Amino acid sequence: MKGLLPFGMAALGAVALLSGCAAPGPTVDATEGSRAILMECGQLNVALAFEGDELLLDAAGERYRMARVSAAAGSKYQLADDPATSLWRTGNRATLTLGGNSLPECRVVGALVEPFVAGGNEPFWQLRAEDGGLRLTRPGYETLTLAPYKIVATSASGSTVVAETEAGRLQLEVARQVCKDTMTGMNFPFQVRLTLDDTGMAGCGGDPVRLLQGVEWVVEAIGGAGIIDSSRVTLNFLPEGRVAGRATCNQFMGTYAVGGEGLVIEQPATTLMACAPALMHQERRFLELLTRVSGFDIDPQGALQLYTDDGTALRAVMH
Repeated sequence: MKGLLPFGMAALGAVALLSGCAAPGPTVDATEGSRAILMECGQLNVALAFEGDELLLDAAGERYRMARVSAAAGSKYQLADDPATSLWRTGNRATLTLGGNSLPECRVVGALVEPFVAGGNEPFWQLRAEDGGLRLTRPGYETLTLAPYKIVATSASGSTVVAETEAGRLQLEVARQVCKDTMTGMNFPFQVRLTLDDTGMAGCGGDPVRLLQGVEWVVEAIGGAGIIDSSRVTLNFLPEGRVAGRATCNQFMGTYAVGGEGLVIEQPATTLMACAPALMHQERRFLELLTRVSGFDIDPQGALQLYTDDGTALRAVMH
């Protein structure tokens, strides 16, 4: 059993993409404990197994044995020789910190975690699941407020919920697969299908930012050209709108926002190390492109594509 991950988000290794196109995620031998749970922390999948008051946690190719400690609510576990590595779980949610690095909120795979928002176009509709109830909005129709709904099926691939309404039976199927909005082009972590009585409507759901967070992205191409051999360019989309990584020679840190139709990255600050001219040129190209990013895609192979309004793209893969 290994200890802490190396410092920094670079420790967060390759795991399964929501689309199912990435490398296999972590595994825990379920025979080690009476319960085994798979959670997703953005793009990072972690596996939990329990042995009495101990937790076995698999994340990014590392295994941790944590002891249960007192908590005001839920259950909390931490590494005996490093309190900066801990997991605090309440219901279908958990807060995970590895070596002092906070990950995005972890959620049980397949669970419908509230608030959950989904919607579609042609016809336009939006559904919100919150406080055990569903609220459906459609232009030209009265808003349907339903409570409670029932989860009738759940698995690693998604969940199905139903509710009874005056207009008929409502069913929402949520599939754990990347979905692109047909109007805005925004990527979402879930494909959804809403059925009201006999009418079916397709759409997307979940929070787009979770497609970016939880792993380190290693840049393979900048503006269509590969990076210099033995150089390294990385991106880490951290919680609370922070972005950091390696620009080639220097480390950088800045802020980002996902909303509306795209992604915006503000001018980052960097360290001031000098390198060979070719490496400095690559770094300048990378940083200049970052400030012009207007959107992102997750391609069928699970790679991240950042693009600008003029079509210039940056391609990165999960490490």
